[in-house]
Amino acid sequence: MRISITLVDDNGRTFQGDAVLTPSSSAKATTRKVHQKPTTAESVTFSIPIRAFVKKYGRQLSGPKRFTILVAYLCKGQVGVSVLNTDVEKHWNKMKPLLGGKKLNYAYATRAKEPGWIDSPSRGKYVLCASWRGALHA
Repeated sequence: MRISITLVDDNGRTFQGDAVLTPSSSAKATTRKVHQKPTTAESVTFSIPIRAFVKKYGRQLSGPKRFTILVAYLCKGQVGVSVLNTDVEKHWNKMKPLLGGKKLNYAYATRAKEPGWIDSPSRGKYVLCASWRGALHA
């Protein structure tokens, strides 16, 4: 493959050149799966098993976002439905490898409250807020 390159530096000088490119013997063709994040409530599927849900929607997310999607799954995306912190902790600890490999840190819950994804109306309970879908974006 033959290429021509033209570059202009900050002083306005132009540099030109030609090159012949050959395939590298060690180069492997790589393909990467692109995960698209859902943007609407209709595109989130709560009918799949919890591990599949966390794997599908929780990849590449931070701790507070993962906490939010776990709460969302447990209340099936219904805003205002209470979820006990013991339920969240039980499911989190069963899926540590999918959730960053760490034990649940309740600071994630506090940080998920700041953008308005979840709320804690009483001690030990979490509810999903209407803006929880913002947590789905990496």
